[in-house]
Amino acid sequence: MSGHSEEYEKRVKVKRSSKKKSGFEVEKRDDGFYYLTAAPSTKSKIQPGDRVLEINGVKYTDFKNEKKANELFDALILDVISGDEESE
Repeated sequence: MSGHSEEYEKRVKVKRSSKKKSGFEVEKRDDGFYYLTAAPSTKSKIQPGDRVLEINGVKYTDFKNEKKANELFDALILDVISGDEESE
């Protein structure tokens, strides 16, 4: 990242404060891939049957199992640069 010091970059995990689930769910199929089985809305841009490549920056090959993959929907993981660095 040109002009930005690595020390200002950080990864932030934001845990959902609600007990309500996100509405998304995946399952691992016999072909070794994870597929969306539930979406919160029929208007969502992703729908059941879509193959999932990443959740919150974690590649499907790094999902430990279905349970762990679905737990990734419980938080958002953001890679950010501090706003203080942006003003310099």
